[in-house]
Amino acid sequence: MDTRLADHLLWRLRHRAEADAIDHAVERGILVEELRTAEGRKVRSFAPGPATAGKSEAEIARLLQGGASAGSRSSRRAAEDDEYGIALEALQGSVDRSAKGLRKGRAETQSHALPDMASLLQAVRRSAEPLRAVDVATMLLVAQPVTMGGISVADILEALRVPSPIITVTGRVAGFEETFLDLLGSGLILPGKIATCKGTVLSRDGYGLRFAYDSDARWHMVAFQGSEYDSEDQERTARQVFVAARSVHPIIGVCEDGDRLPGLLRQAARINLICGPLDMGIVRRTMSVVLGEAPEDGITHEHASVLTLADLALAIRPGTSVERALQLLDDLARMRLASAADDGNGSGAANKDSGRQTTSCSSASKSSRGSPGSGSERIEPAVLTGTDRDQFIPRIETLTGYGKARDWALALKQDLALWQAGTLSWQDMGVKLLLSGPPGTGKTEFAKALCNTLGIPLIATSVATWLEPGYLGDVLKRMSASFEEAEAAAPSILFIDEIDGIGRRGSSGEWNSYWDSVVNRALELLGGAAKTSGVIVVAATNNPGALDRALLRSGRLETHIPIPRPDTTALIGIIRHHLKDDLASVVASAPPRPARSAEAGSSEPAEVVVAGSAETWPEPRSRRHPAENRGTPS
Repeated sequence: MDTRLADHLLWRLRHRAEADAIDHAVERGILVEELRTAEGRKVRSFAPGPATAGKSEAEIARLLQGGASAGSRSSRRAAEDDEYGIALEALQGSVDRSAKGLRKGRAETQSHALPDMASLLQAVRRSAEPLRAVDVATMLLVAQPVTMGGISVADILEALRVPSPIITVTGRVAGFEETFLDLLGSGLILPGKIATCKGTVLSRDGYGLRFAYDSDARWHMVAFQGSEYDSEDQERTARQVFVAARSVHPIIGVCEDGDRLPGLLRQAARINLICGPLDMGIVRRTMSVVLGEAPEDGITHEHASVLTLADLALAIRPGTSVERALQLLDDLARMRLASAADDGNGSGAANKDSGRQTTSCSSASKSSRGSPGSGSERIEPAVLTGTDRDQFIPRIETLTGYGKARDWALALKQDLALWQAGTLSWQDMGVKLLLSGPPGTGKTEFAKALCNTLGIPLIATSVATWLEPGYLGDVLKRMSASFEEAEAAAPSILFIDEIDGIGRRGSSGEWNSYWDSVVNRALELLGGAAKTSGVIVVAATNNPGALDRALLRSGRLETHIPIPRPDTTALIGIIRHHLKDDLASVVASAPPRPARSAEAGSSEPAEVVVAGSAETWPEPRSRRHPAENRGTPS
C-alpha cells in the first residue's frame, strides 16, 4: 500500500490554508511582505508588520485569531503556491526608517521591539483555518486507487504527460462531483488553477470552446459532469464528445455513478479512476486531519459505505470530540438505511442516496433488448445447527488438500471479523484470490466452503455466463451487473469461474477489439469496483498462463495459489470428510484383494491409516488419477 499520493494531496490543502493565513496577516499589517529573487526563484520574505509593534505574543495571537476570515479564501493566484517560496528571515529594511535616528540606549529600552520572526510566522501559520472534512475526504478518495494498489502514480503521471489526455474520475459518494471540480479548479489537485468548458454545452455549430474566464488559469480542460449527462439523447452526447475530441484541450469526466458518463468517453480514457464508497479508513484519517485525533473504535462498513460528504461536513467539525463525531456519523448512517427501507427499495435506495451506485460503463455496442442481467447464482451460507448434521456442511475448517488456500481463507476470516468491528480497513485486507489447478481439484467447492466459513453470501458466475449474450454491449453490462450484485450484498464473495476464457489483449484477428474491450472491463472492475465495497473476489482457472498479465497485478488477482491434485494424505482427508465416521467400516467391508502374480505386475497394496490402525486400501480399478475418481465437485 502506497500512501504518498494521499499525503501529498493533504499537504497541498494545508499549504494553501497556511498561505491564505499569511495573506490575511499581510492585509492586516501583521506581516510585511517583499518579493525577491534567490537562485532564479521568486521568494516571499516577511518582516513583522506595524500592527505587531508593542504587542505581546498573546496579543498578537488574539489579533491573528480576530483577523481570520472564516470560510473565505485568498484571491492570490493558486500558481503562487508552486512559483513562490516563503523565507523565514525578517526584512530589516522594512522597519520604519525613523527608528534609525534613535539613540542606541533608547532603542534598547523602547516598547516597540520587533517580535521573533520565526515564531511570528509559525503563529500566523497556526492561525490558518482548519481543513474542511469534505475536502480532506475527497482528496483521500482521489488517492484511494493508488493507495490500494489498483493503479500507480507512474500510470497517472504517464497519462497526464500525453498531449490532450482523456481521464475519467468516478467517486461513488454523494457530493464528490461538486467538491472534486471545486478542488481541481482551485489548483489543489493539479498545480495551477484550471478553467473548464462544460462538455454538455458543446454543439456541432459552435466549435469554439468557451472556457470560464480566469486570468490566473494555468490549464484549460473540457469537463463532462455526470450530473448534467443526458443518457436519453445519445446522438447529442456523441456530437459533444466529438467536438471535445477535435480540440487540443485535455478532457476530464467526473461523476458519482459510472452510468452517468458517455460510454465513448470512458472507452477512450487512458485512466479511469474509480473510488469510493467511504470506508472507516477514510473516515478515521479525515477525523485525524480535521480534529487532530483519530478514534480507536469505528462504525461498521455497511454504515460507513452509505455516508455522504455532507454527513462528514455535519459530523466532523473543529471543536467536536471524536466520540461525538463518530456517534453522529453512525446515527446519520442509520437514518439513511432506515429511509431506504421505508421507501421499499432496500439496499438499492440506500446506495442511491449515498452516491454508492456501482460502476457500469455504457458501450458503443448498445442493445435494444433491455438489460441482460448478471446471470449469476446467489448462494446463501449454510446455517449451522450445532448438531451432527453440521459435519456434512463444507467449510474451510473441515476440508483438506487445499494447503495455502486454506491458510489464506482462515486468515481472511479473522480479518473480516476485525473489519466488521470497524478496527481494520478494507484496503489492509487481502481479498482477491486466483485459484488454479486441473479440473476436479475442488476450486468451486472451495468457494462454497468459504461462503459457509465466513457466513456471507456467494455470488457465483463464470466468463461463459458473461459471454452468453454475445453482443459486446450486453456482455459488458452482464460483467458489471455481477459486481453490482456482489456489492449490493456486501460483505459477499464473488466467484468467477473459467476466468482464463476472458482472453488476452493485443491478439490479432477480426475480433481483437471485442476481446480487448472485455479484458479492459474486467481490469476496471477488478481494480476499482470491488476495491472498498466489501466484496471478496475469488477467480478460478485451469490455465493461468492464458490470462492477461494485467489481471495478476497488484490490486487485482494479486494472490495466486495453485491447487494440485490431492496426494494420498489429502485424498484420505477428502474421503473422510464425505464418509465421516463410516470410513473405518467402509474400509473394513472392502472385499479381499485377489492375489496377483509377479508376472502380472502385482505390487504391494497401499496402506492407509484410519483411526490409528493400518488398513489395506484396494487399488482403484482404473489407472486414472485418484482425483478423477473421488466424486468431489470442482
